[in-house]
Amino acid sequence: MIIYFSGTGNSLSMAKLLSRLLNEPILHINAALQRYSKMDEAKIGIIFPVYCCDIPDPVAHFVEKMEFNPSAYIYGIATCGGDAGNALYSLSKLLTKKNLKLSYGREITMTDNCTPLISPPTVYYGSSISNQKNLAEQIASDISQNRIDTSTISYGLKNTLTHAAISGFVLDKLLKKSVNYDLCVHCGTCQKICPQNNIKIEAGKIEFGKACVQCLACVHWCPNAAIQLRGRTLSKSEQYHHPEITLKEMLKHNAP
Repeated sequence: MIIYFSGTGNSLSMAKLLSRLLNEPILHINAALQRYSKMDEAKIGIIFPVYCCDIPDPVAHFVEKMEFNPSAYIYGIATCGGDAGNALYSLSKLLTKKNLKLSYGREITMTDNCTPLISPPTVYYGSSISNQKNLAEQIASDISQNRIDTSTISYGLKNTLTHAAISGFVLDKLLKKSVNYDLCVHCGTCQKICPQNNIKIEAGKIEFGKACVQCLACVHWCPNAAIQLRGRTLSKSEQYHHPEITLKEMLKHNAP
């Protein structure tokens, strides 16, 4: 079983590749939590993006809540714009608390979707996309052999300090969302794509709740780029989602 969390499709794209190579089903973490209280599979993959140098809250929540086969071979794949920071270390620590082991961890550098903090993401497409399938084949070969590899699982104090400084309240301010109603066509994509069920539409107005984890799915998948950040309307070139993942796939896989 391959469990994933994805806002703009990077982690979903890797989940799909490994699903095909390993002949394993894939499931969004929300659906996994709704369908199961315990996963008895002998081999479990957890694929997720890196947020502020660490593991996303929904992924941590999934690991904390789910019961696993105590002898399961568990592997983690972190997709990131630079490096995985403490993400794989945090996943390993969460599993250790449950007397489990992260047997294999890899980080995969892909296009960063944190648009407000970087230049337009199109400049990052090249090497990330061209290498992804080769990396997936290498990883699948390792996993099929139950290879133990924790060489990429590391801790850095700088990563901890960065996460503490940027995440939570500060990040919410940096990425505060609003709607440009001159561009909004009330298609409901933002509400449907949100993995946290954090967006409500009432009387034609879009309301953002307090459960946002800054996956930026609503920002990048809006067909008219109508979701603003700190009052700024993004250009279409500043939007990013994995070029091999469609909105239909995201909505299908996000569904419980």
